[in-house]
Amino acid sequence: MLNTKEEERIGSSVILGPFSISEQNSLPLDLAMTVFSFLFAKPKPEPEQSAPVPVKYFLHVRITVTQSHDSREKVREEFTRILKGASQEWLASETMNDLQKQAFISQSLILHPEEPFELLFIQDGLCSVCLQKDDFKICLVSEEYKFNDALERYSILENDLNALLSDASPQVSARLNLPIIGKDKDRLNGAQEFYEVQISSYPGESSSSDRVVDISSKVDDPLEQAVQKVHAAVDELLMLETTA
Repeated sequence: MLNTKEEERIGSSVILGPFSISEQNSLPLDLAMTVFSFLFAKPKPEPEQSAPVPVKYFLHVRITVTQSHDSREKVREEFTRILKGASQEWLASETMNDLQKQAFISQSLILHPEEPFELLFIQDGLCSVCLQKDDFKICLVSEEYKFNDALERYSILENDLNALLSDASPQVSARLNLPIIGKDKDRLNGAQEFYEVQISSYPGESSSSDRVVDISSKVDDPLEQAVQKVHAAVDELLMLETTA
């Protein structure tokens, strides 16, 4: 039988199996639970990484050609002839950092008897534009490019675009590998004409971030040099997209 002092000693102890820990030396409950969780809790599984989100993008170039009244009908007829033999639409695919880019590339020609006509080149991840040859209006882009010698310039630009795609068939897989140049509007001062190329990229439905490059060309520049500047701007902006 226990005496009073032994009862007091046992009553003031915490009995854990065969062991007893005095309350004076006991661990705080929250600390004990923390230690227990650290030693015996199962590790949480790492969260699964979500798959890469496809990036939709579009490139647009709009060319407004101004020509004299005398040459209008001749240019109109020649453009129609060129377009009849040209491929009207390409489907281009580009893999960038494991992200798939799908885009439709289309060409449209807008001819008005009394107004300058517009040549429209569009690469759009959301929609495509079908080629139509008669008098009608399509408003999808707003950037304008003023050209002289419309027929020659368009013919060379068309050849460059076809070469870029590597195949003139209706559907081709094309790699668009091309670099970026700086934007310097000061160089445009005093220029008789200039070309502005705009490309926009955006994830999903969020607002787009535009990148614009301005290229100047003087009247006395060789025709091929002027067209090469426009083509180089498109190339370098596309390279920016593929390395973004």
